[in-house]
Amino acid sequence: MAASPSSDKIEIRPQTGLASAIHSARSDLRKGVRLAQSAFRHRLIGPLTSRGRPGGVALFHTGRCGSTVLTGLLEQHRSIYWDGETYGRVIEEIKRQGKQRSEVAFDPLEYVRNRLSRSGAHWFGMDLKFSHVTEFGLSVPTYVEGLEQMGFRRIVSLRRENYLRQVISAINGGRRGSFHYRSSADVPALPPLTIDPTDQWVDLHGGSLLDHFQRWDAHYRTLGDTVADDLLSLTYEQHIQDDPRVGADMVVDFLGLPRTTASPSLQRSNPEPLRELLANLDEVREYLAGTPYAWMTDD
Repeated sequence: MAASPSSDKIEIRPQTGLASAIHSARSDLRKGVRLAQSAFRHRLIGPLTSRGRPGGVALFHTGRCGSTVLTGLLEQHRSIYWDGETYGRVIEEIKRQGKQRSEVAFDPLEYVRNRLSRSGAHWFGMDLKFSHVTEFGLSVPTYVEGLEQMGFRRIVSLRRENYLRQVISAINGGRRGSFHYRSSADVPALPPLTIDPTDQWVDLHGGSLLDHFQRWDAHYRTLGDTVADDLLSLTYEQHIQDDPRVGADMVVDFLGLPRTTASPSLQRSNPEPLRELLANLDEVREYLAGTPYAWMTDD
């Protein structure tokens, strides 16, 4: 169970469904219509058939590891309803109100429970960052236990083995003002960046590269220890980078569903060698020397 929020916290009720459609239509009518159609299908029709839902699947990751291109493929499967990065819309609402996550009362498990019926008789899928769990006051084991009680029968872990490239990708996404690019789009070129390996802000945490890398390792280790039997472990380098359909097929197999033809729509944003991405690669290489992460500086 989530800890009871203190009485001075502000309750967040993010806009979803028809309310979100109305809000979007004020600035983008076409988007508002699409959201209204989706809300009708998932908020009204979904609950009528949700008794036939085979279960839920949650994809855990740390961001900038291919989750968007992977879930874009899973969304194309007719037997899967993918709810997206579920807490992303909540976090956007918190930002819109000018609040910090520590200032709001929000139960992440209750939020998912209220969205389950949207899938109808399909698998309910969602992806989330580990920080989405911990920053709202839950431990990973407690959160997974809550998911299991709601009928989540499968857990997927997606890790980018090279954490250094993950950090670079996140920073460059902020520099460009966009984190994803369609296959046909031109990705804006950037000059190499300089990072301080002893002081970086990542996932709402300040600290050194080693601090962040060790924190991510701990999250994945905890998830593996918690789930064990029903865990599918994917890596960006092996299952996404060259052909994300490899990872998508593994998830579909994991759910016991037939494979279908799906096409990825996104391209890599930072495929260049590290020397072209990082101006102070030698400094970072020296900092990570002698650690388990030293190999991440290899070009």
